Amino acid sequence: MIVSGVTSSVPDEVNQRQREAQDRDRRQAAAQAQVPVRNLEAARELYAELAEVVEPDCAGQGSQARAALLIERLDDLARRSGLPLRLRDHGIAFEECPLLGKEAMRQTRLLVNNPCEISERDAQRLYEAAW
Repeated sequence: MIVSGVTSSVPDEVNQRQREAQDRDRRQAAAQAQVPVRNLEAARELYAELAEVVEPDCAGQGSQARAALLIERLDDLARRSGLPLRLRDHGIAFEECPLLGKEAMRQTRLLVNNPCEISERDAQRLYEAAW
């Protein structure tokens, strides 16, 4: 962009920020697939309730079975989406997992709504599992 004879790189900076945000979102999405398993015990009753919405015929099963069914259905939905589900499919090296875990601790909106506490080490393990 040229303003009064001066070249501006504003569009390039905006594009770079957009790419960085998209990369961050892809990393978080890949790790999010691991979160329901991590939260299973803390959120079992909630997962069991949601499972009945996804598959009403499971209502007679115990909460553990229904919660596991929900996670299974979510995994199946993710696979059927055709999107790359692993961090390595997005060009993320395994060695980046500690840094990703550290960065995840800044995503407070996700952390405060999680049914169980997530430490930096827990976040790193989620990224390692997503790799």
